[in-house]
Amino acid sequence: MTYDKHDCDLMCERLATYLEGDLAPADLATAEQHLAECASCRGVLAELRAISAQAQSLPLLTPSRDLWSGIEARIATPVTSFDSAPAAVQRAPSRRWQYAIAAAALIAAGAGTAHLVGTRHNGAGAPPVTVAQQPATEHNDSLAATAPVTPPAITAAPRATPAPAQITGATLVSRPKREMSAARVYDNEITMLDSVVHTRRESLDPKTIAVIEQNLKIINKAILESRAALAKDPKSPLLSNQLDNVLGSKVELLRTVAFLPTQS
Repeated sequence: MTYDKHDCDLMCERLATYLEGDLAPADLATAEQHLAECASCRGVLAELRAISAQAQSLPLLTPSRDLWSGIEARIATPVTSFDSAPAAVQRAPSRRWQYAIAAAALIAAGAGTAHLVGTRHNGAGAPPVTVAQQPATEHNDSLAATAPVTPPAITAAPRATPAPAQITGATLVSRPKREMSAARVYDNEITMLDSVVHTRRESLDPKTIAVIEQNLKIINKAILESRAALAKDPKSPLLSNQLDNVLGSKVELLRTVAFLPTQS
């Protein structure tokens, strides 16, 4: 029986599936009938079987060395653990305001994370939420004359005011129509926490400061490498998550430092 070119082309497209045994029963019966009557397609099938046999006889290719260990070492973020916290000691009254300052700054910093979650769940129709923060005051080295800091108040803006979202000073206004990226939220919180840690630096034990600096050096290097990799492949969810994880590690470290007890 003679087949036209269209039938033979269709058969050639199905030969790979035929060899794998994945054709549907009806298509399999049609293919076997075609091969039984078409010498040209049988020749193509024989060539494919010969190539498959040769490929199976080739040795397996293996890399000269394991590459994963080097990749894992570059993307991992090893952090040196802190020594056990020293026993609580009686502090001078002037030290108590350091914790009030740290708590107020952490509440303001956490507002960035709350903003990210709120914009994802409230949608475009949600009213803007304003997080107001008291203006920052100057601190001397001893922080003895620092006044108490009032925690920031959270107030909902009126629904009837469709004013565009703005960020002025230390006020954060939610953007219903545009989500702030996780990396941006982490960056804002890190900036606030860095200020808190800087004010507490002289009140911490020198050994603790050394451990903190070692950990920050490791984390900052990982952040730079993650940002560089993400710049080359901005759409990679793996690299984006890796950057978020490293930034989150830095936030957790700075939060821990902000609440460490001062040396006696």
